[in-house]
Order: sequence, then C-alpha cells, then structure tokens
Amino acid sequence: MFREKLLLIVRFAVLILAVFNSLRWVIPSIQGRYQPLDFNTYFLAAKTFDEGLNFYSESDRVINLNNSDSTTWINIRHVSINETPVYAPQFTLLFELFVKLGYGPSKSLYFFLTISGLLLSVFWASKLSGGLDFKWALAGVLAFRGTWYALDNGQPLLLCLPVILAALYYSKNPRYALFSGIMLGIFAFKFTLIFAPLAYWFLQKNYKGIIACVTVSLLLNSLALAINPTDTSILLQTWSYNMSSIWNFIHQEHFLNSLNIINCSASVILAYYGLVPVQILKIIFSLLFIVVFVLVFILAYKRQDKSASVLLGLTLISQCFAQHLIYDLLVMVVYAIVLYKKDYELKWWMFSNLIILILPLGKLSDITGIQETPFLVPIVLLINLFIWMYCYLSNKNSAIKKPS
Repeated sequence: MFREKLLLIVRFAVLILAVFNSLRWVIPSIQGRYQPLDFNTYFLAAKTFDEGLNFYSESDRVINLNNSDSTTWINIRHVSINETPVYAPQFTLLFELFVKLGYGPSKSLYFFLTISGLLLSVFWASKLSGGLDFKWALAGVLAFRGTWYALDNGQPLLLCLPVILAALYYSKNPRYALFSGIMLGIFAFKFTLIFAPLAYWFLQKNYKGIIACVTVSLLLNSLALAINPTDTSILLQTWSYNMSSIWNFIHQEHFLNSLNIINCSASVILAYYGLVPVQILKIIFSLLFIVVFVLVFILAYKRQDKSASVLLGLTLISQCFAQHLIYDLLVMVVYAIVLYKKDYELKWWMFSNLIILILPLGKLSDITGIQETPFLVPIVLLINLFIWMYCYLSNKNSAIKKPS
C-alpha cells in the first residue's frame, strides 16, 4: 500500500514538473528567443570547413566569422571557450548540409529536428522497455532539467540519441545487424556515447553491427580529414588542443564557470577545492574510466549477461569518469526507461536520482547562497555507481540473475 502511494506521489510530481518545464521553455522559444549555442558552434565549424580552413582552430573560425557577408546569422563577432568544437571530424559532413541551406532556415529546421529527436528517443526507449507507457516515459524525460539544457543549446545529442536507441532496437533482429551498425556509425561523432552500446553489442554477439559502425565512422572521419586542405596532423593536433583546453577550463581551482557547474564528473570537485593537481587528475580519471569500464565488461562477458542493466551501468561509468555535462544524463534517463519492468521495485537510494534530475539546483544555489550546490550531481552519480558496482560484483542485481 505504501509503495503504491509513493509511486502515485512520484508520478504526480513528475507530471507537474514536465508541464511546468514545457511551458517555461515553449513560450520564450515561440517569442523568438531561441539561441542554440551548440548548433551555432558546429554550424560555424562546418562553415569554416566549407571554406577550406581548419575547423578546429579558433583563429580560423574567427576569420570565417568576421569575413561573413552578413551579421544576421550569428550575433557575435568572436568565439568563446563554450563554443569550442570537440566532436570527431565527421560532424562536419552532417553540419555541411545545414551550411548549404543557410543559417536562418537551418536554425528553424534544427529546432524542429531536436524536438523530433527528443520525441523519437522516448518512442524508441518505450519500445525497448518492459512495458512503460509512452506518455509516462515522455513525462519523465520532460521533468528532467537536463532535457531543457539540451533543447536550449541545440545539443547534437538530440540528433544522436534517437539513432542510438533505434540501432539498439533493430539490432535485436539479426537481419538488421548491419543496418543498425551503419546507423550508429553515421552518428558516431559524439563518440563517448557509443562506447557503452558497442560493448553491449559485443555481449550480444552483434559483431556485424560493431564492424559496420566502426568502419562507417572511420570512413566518414577519413573523408572529412581528406577533403579539408589543412594538413591532417595539424587538424588532429588542434582537435587534441581543444579537448585539453576544455578540460583545463572545467577544472579550475576555486572558480565556478559555465561548464564545471553542469559537469557530471567528480573530478571537477577535486579540482575546484585544489585537492589534486589538474594534470594528475586527468590521468587518474582516464585510468579509472578504462579500468572500471573494462572490469564490468569482462565480468558481464564471463557471466554472459546481456541485460540492459549492463548498458546502464557502463553508461554510468562513462558519465562519472569521462567528461559529460548535465544534458548528457538524458542518455541515462532513457536507458533507465529501457530497463523499466512493470514489477520494478523502487530502491531507497533511487530517490537521490530524482532530486538531482528534476530539482533546479541553480535556483537552489541562488536561494541558499551556496554556489557549490550543483556539485550534488557528480556526488550522487558517484554514489550511484558505487551502489551499482556493489550490487553487480556481489551478484545482487536481479537483472544479472535473470539476464534478458
């Protein structure tokens, strides 16, 4: 009886937040205040690529921006650290299509595509789930505050996520193994998202899908590098420099900025309080990601565990130790939908997830005066990982005992 009442309260809260968040976002968007920072970033990079310049280089992107024959397509004349492209080179081929269309029409089309991508993500997640109704799955996604970060910024995640979920769905049928791999490979430019699905496919022995994904991605990246007149080594060096710059910006001591307050890794907390030197921190967290990811993968392989719990766990490892922002947790939300079963029992520690996923921590920070309030996100994620690892290593996860 208590469980039913608790679920009713949770559902009511999720529904209210979903409606409130939707209205708060839709009204300004209709009024023309849609300024998708991430779309602008990759549109400008693709435009620089189209001009034959180094699309990872800040100076080349500034030159391209200043030489633009119109100031209406973007309302700045410089680029900031928040507008640094870090995706694999193949992104240029996709965003090249938007460049050919022009900024105004592209921005409108992209607005439609991101909303469609969100709805399709929920659709595929509910199809993959064990019985969660689409409307409740959608309410859960809309209640998550990271969803609105993604929509506000025009995050390419919303283009990749529905494709990843569709690939996972079609890969269940051996006849579509190759097709699913090609789909995933085309949208593999946000490469940190595909580590868990590829490992999951390996457990399911979908070798065709893995080979197709890796092959397509390598071909597209090679094509993008070959087309651009800039020397390949310079492009790769600039790409590496960009990723290092972002890392250093996020991991500043005693300084909160636009990225570390929405970061999901506990490394930002250690850097902020100056507990570990930044370069050592980078090595430690890189090693943690590799070691823990491989450990869980090997254990799952030995147990022949093909459950969605492994997919969720591997993604959680990536969120904790790689560098992801709050909107990337949308992947966790949809994988949780995939894992849903009708007889699923809520555990006490899961309520901490609800807190960090739906509460406006930025507003709470303003109210309380505690600027570090957003650090609750990486802390709770890390606690969740410890609990999940304990359950998995001790074989207490029901998904392990009865792999689906």
